Amino acid sequence: MTVDPKKIAQVLRRLGVVYVSPHDLTAMLGIPSRSAGRLLKAMEKQGLAIRYSKNFYKILARG
Repeated sequence: MTVDPKKIAQVLRRLGVVYVSPHDLTAMLGIPSRSAGRLLKAMEKQGLAIRYSKNFYKILARG
């Protein structure tokens, strides 16, 4: 199953999520934490999120 980082970012923004960790995505999406980390890195690479700290990413308001 392929997950579109842009769609995930849009849903997170609609839900009012600003900061998210791989652990958060694991709980929300039911995916392994390693996959959640890869998804956040893909979102960062596409300009949808930025690394905020060691464990958290900030979802950007655009996209």
